[in-house]
Amino acid sequence: MSADPLLSLKKRFAAYLGTFAEPGAAKWRGATNDFFAPESKINTVHPFNQATGPDAHWASVFQPLLAAFDGLYRRVDILMGGRFEGGDWVSATGYWVGHFQVPFLGIAPTGRMAHLRFGEFHRMESGRAVESYIFLDVPELMMAAGCWPLPMPP
Repeated sequence: MSADPLLSLKKRFAAYLGTFAEPGAAKWRGATNDFFAPESKINTVHPFNQATGPDAHWASVFQPLLAAFDGLYRRVDILMGGRFEGGDWVSATGYWVGHFQVPFLGIAPTGRMAHLRFGEFHRMESGRAVESYIFLDVPELMMAAGCWPLPMPP
């Protein structure tokens, strides 16, 4: 019986995610540059939107996260991989966790531990992410911070 053809991609993704299991922006930056292909299309929820390549993704997503949350780390709850429309995909979900100390996307900090749910989906080629969709549950963070994210119904 042959080995799972996605096993090496899942292991690579698990190693990338593992880098974020404890605070350490310097290690994170290198891991991000290694995981994403130079011209990767990284689509993150609004207001981040699309970035091309790991440097643009780092500047638009990671820098604001690191500025707002002290001791930030990522907890992964589910990691999986599979084939979809001829591509190899890996995905994960879990939470970014840190002390919410500085405003983030206009949300006032709570000074307390905060959990920001994430979901990531990456199409892989030659061991690197070339197309990604990253979801951050900003409305859930807003509710936890006491800021209702939607207009009240009439």
